[in-house]
Amino acid sequence: MSERRALLLVVDVLLVNLCVALALWTWTIGYVPFTRDFLFGQLYWFPFLTALWVVFGVLNGLYETSVTSSLRNSARALTQVVALLLVAYLLIYFLSSPGELPRRFVFYFVGMSFVALGVWRYVYTVYLGKSPFQRRAILVGSGAASSIAAQTVRTLSNPHYRVVGFVNEQVLNRPDASESDKDLMAPLGSTEDLPELVQLMGASEVIVTSMDHPNESLVRSLVDCQEQGVQVTPLPVVYEEITGRIPLDLVSDGWLSVLPMSHAGTGVIFPLVKRSIDITLALLGLAGLLVLLPFVAVAIRLDSRGPVFYRQDRIGKGGRRFRAYKFRSMAVPPDEAEQPLWTERGDSRVTRIGRILRSTHVDEFPQFLNVFKGDMSAVGPRPERIELADQFDKAIPFYRLRHSVRPGMAGWAFINQGNTSSVQDAWMKLEYDLYYIKHQSLWLDAVILLKTFVDAVTFRGR
Repeated sequence: MSERRALLLVVDVLLVNLCVALALWTWTIGYVPFTRDFLFGQLYWFPFLTALWVVFGVLNGLYETSVTSSLRNSARALTQVVALLLVAYLLIYFLSSPGELPRRFVFYFVGMSFVALGVWRYVYTVYLGKSPFQRRAILVGSGAASSIAAQTVRTLSNPHYRVVGFVNEQVLNRPDASESDKDLMAPLGSTEDLPELVQLMGASEVIVTSMDHPNESLVRSLVDCQEQGVQVTPLPVVYEEITGRIPLDLVSDGWLSVLPMSHAGTGVIFPLVKRSIDITLALLGLAGLLVLLPFVAVAIRLDSRGPVFYRQDRIGKGGRRFRAYKFRSMAVPPDEAEQPLWTERGDSRVTRIGRILRSTHVDEFPQFLNVFKGDMSAVGPRPERIELADQFDKAIPFYRLRHSVRPGMAGWAFINQGNTSSVQDAWMKLEYDLYYIKHQSLWLDAVILLKTFVDAVTFRGR
């Protein structure tokens, strides 16, 4: 997966720079000679537009598996990237002095880059999804786990993987296998045959779907495969790379090696740097809050009766309770009315002003005070209500692990899934949260913050 992302990034950068050069050449036709001195004088466009392209590409998922494996998703992400490039340049253009920046050049670049990158993504999705470019994989494990593995790999990772078979003596000897199981898995032989089957099928990876009770024969076969240069990967790791979530239903007895028991937050340097960034962002956010407060307060009071701020107890790091603050975005219910604990999409309780506040994430601005106090972080799992946290803890395994870090204003689960409206939603949300905790870094935090910002300025907040 990482090699394919690197390939996409390298070719994207090369094509973007080529389009910059072609756009400059087109712009000079009938205007100025396209000389070496002219090109050297315009060199700053190359790193500037390349950086913008990469940033907007990351924000729109242009390098994520779910996008790169689909022509439709790639086209949509590519359109969003060029649209953001055009908006960003026009904003800079109108804020600059008259005549300081070229006007037609960026339109040439946007058009050329859209065509060039579109053709490249088409070639990548269509042709690199065929042999011999696919990563050929053999599955090893129990029948149920392998069925999930095959479904996940085939539906979510195409064109990256091609499942060429399945190895497990128990499934081979099982007479009651359903037709769907037979179609989904291709039994190749026993685990003892695995090294020979890897060579015969030209497999480059062995995906172990279950290692609950590994026997000596299986371990020896896996070591032989590793010795041949074949990658041996647990299914949960493949699932993480494909979906950006930790699969709780596949963790089983191997949870110690999969779940985020040891992560960057348990160190010394990373928490100090993250806390410094939190304080800086909190001060900037509180300054913005002071500017917006009079206007938002008047709008809330004119729109519906009730207080301007909404206060609620939430669960923080270590299971400690704290008081979270938000701008009120819902109508105040009658005292006797029993309100549901979670907000559903299109909830009728949300006011007119509340919809605007939620879509721009302005309703979250008072939580900068929680960040400054240390109850929350700028990025982390969203803090849950106490009643819901108790309910989820009883229904979802490992739920309390999300309390191992400070909750955040923005989060990996929030930008990928949104609000929770059921226990099933909370299960998936926890998978995203655990992935963030396990892989947390300053880069991932920056991506989450930038995606949240894009959602806010495009009114896509939830």
